Amino acid sequence: MSGFANVLQRITPSQEGVLNIAEMARAFIGTCLAITWLLVLYAFTIWMVVGSLSTILLHDEFVAAGIEGTFQDIALAEQQVVMQQETIWRQLDQVDHYENLEFSANQRSANFATSDDWVSYIDFHSATSPQSIDYYASLALWEFVETDLFHMAQAECQTDGKDANSITNRFCREIENLDEQNDRLYGMRLDIETSDLMAYRENLYKKATTIRNEHPLSQHITAIGFFYRWGYTYLIYLPRPVMVMVLTMSMGILGSVITMTWKLLGSDKLSIRSLAMLPLVGCMSAFVILVFAKAGQITLSTGIDPGSLNPFFISFLGIISGLLSESAYARMAQIGHRFFEASDDITRWGIGLEAIAQSEGLSPDDLSSILGIHPSDLQSILSGESPATPEHQTLIAAALRRPVETLFTDLRPHPNQEVEPPPPLQNGNLVSDQSYTKVLQALLDNGEKDLEALAAELEAQTGELSDVLSGNAAVPEGWKPIIQKFAQSTPTDPATNAND
Repeated sequence: MSGFANVLQRITPSQEGVLNIAEMARAFIGTCLAITWLLVLYAFTIWMVVGSLSTILLHDEFVAAGIEGTFQDIALAEQQVVMQQETIWRQLDQVDHYENLEFSANQRSANFATSDDWVSYIDFHSATSPQSIDYYASLALWEFVETDLFHMAQAECQTDGKDANSITNRFCREIENLDEQNDRLYGMRLDIETSDLMAYRENLYKKATTIRNEHPLSQHITAIGFFYRWGYTYLIYLPRPVMVMVLTMSMGILGSVITMTWKLLGSDKLSIRSLAMLPLVGCMSAFVILVFAKAGQITLSTGIDPGSLNPFFISFLGIISGLLSESAYARMAQIGHRFFEASDDITRWGIGLEAIAQSEGLSPDDLSSILGIHPSDLQSILSGESPATPEHQTLIAAALRRPVETLFTDLRPHPNQEVEPPPPLQNGNLVSDQSYTKVLQALLDNGEKDLEALAAELEAQTGELSDVLSGNAAVPEGWKPIIQKFAQSTPTDPATNAND
């Protein structure tokens, strides 16, 4: 240590300036690298968020519109449209190529009609061909080769007795070339199968530009084109639950990147460890919070089905988990501790106890006598304003003939949440969420099914089922046909129970 102090004492002012410059250079380079890393993370997360959110929205649009098919069907339709358009463009290229060849052939024919060889040939046969040079020069190739004088030249070129004054080898070669070029143009004209090239071209252009709009899936084909152009092709084939997880984790990373950006702008030092780990922490925090929400361990909003969360709410959930990773961790720890606490020591809030007590024919005075508490204290418990002790939970559940877990929740309910008694059946069909819930509750009360078995038949988690039974969440649409079958097969009529 003394040796290091001696070295410091020997540093001259000029050396201190060099050290300061080196330190400033190191800080500048570190800041530049940090900014570069943040920009890379911004680009990646924004790209992922746009792709995953767009995919979820497009998927939900398909479901809402009742479109039968998958993204693969849309992609196949896109390929078919592209192939049809390419065929039309090839036809247009063929027309353009033909017109170019025809123009050059007519120019060649006009040049030959004014050449010395052809002028000499006309002069030699002036008695049999009174037309002038200008006449032949004005003809198109196909008209020129059909003239009597051209046929005469062809015949003379094919004989051995050529007149040296009127027929030369160069002349005959040009006659032969013009005839062959006319045959090629004629074959191309047959492939086009029309004589009005202008109208033909206009029809092709119109067809090429309208073929996509006329397709039944035109709107969605355009959307699929967006995914192809921006490299989201692999995303559109992922299931919606997977895309929900991708969106949530991407938003978690984005939230962490925003947090790091503010720290950097506030002149806070960011270590390499923070730059590397904070995005991962934000990603995992958002994922765990999503799992808790799906499991029904987090009350999101009254009436929201955790199985079909709004993608924008998912984005919000993910980004705040990344922005407030420490708060997200504290929330996860709270839920975990709450879950593993001994159930006998937990106070819980009641859900819809007043409506259930009324349906069971119990007055507040009866319940206050059973619990041995003042009516005002009972009213606070029934309304959900105050939690119930474990002893009160057991007594209320026994009085209402319901399991404790279906009447009470660990989370404070919405202050205005009320559960009305279920209405009777109409034409043999259940008409409200309360009616569906009543059927499920009856199955549990009669001992026909336990909570786990009932959740398995509904293809749901027990947490989701508990939330529905307690009124914390709406009955998912996918459950209703199954519950309707339960209502038709069970002897317990929810309408009857409602009126007991």
